[in-house]
Amino acid sequence: MKAQPPWWTASPFIADLLFAKELQRRFAGTKKTAYAVHPGVVDTNFARNMGPLLSRVLAAVGLLFLKSVGEGAATEVFAAVSPKAVPLAGNYLADSNVTEPQTKPFKSFEADPSLRSG
Repeated sequence: MKAQPPWWTASPFIADLLFAKELQRRFAGTKKTAYAVHPGVVDTNFARNMGPLLSRVLAAVGLLFLKSVGEGAATEVFAAVSPKAVPLAGNYLADSNVTEPQTKPFKSFEADPSLRSG
């Protein structure tokens, strides 16, 4: 069984996905599309003001785990301009692929239509 993230870290992602799904439902019959997109963990120079020691540690760790700005933007660009993304509308995308959140609140929402409006 996959470990569940704490609810406070999952909530923004779930909200983003539910918004994209509802928006895509409302876009039915149009050429508009909506996606929930996660860029991943991107090296944005976030630690520059965290002190010299922590900045160096995060820079060293970042080389192993962080995406470049271009790599982080790739999924957003894919969703915005690629015809291959159109059939994926209304889904959660990460690394230019559909990804399902592994969280109980989302699964509860999907299973119970009474939680959705309209």
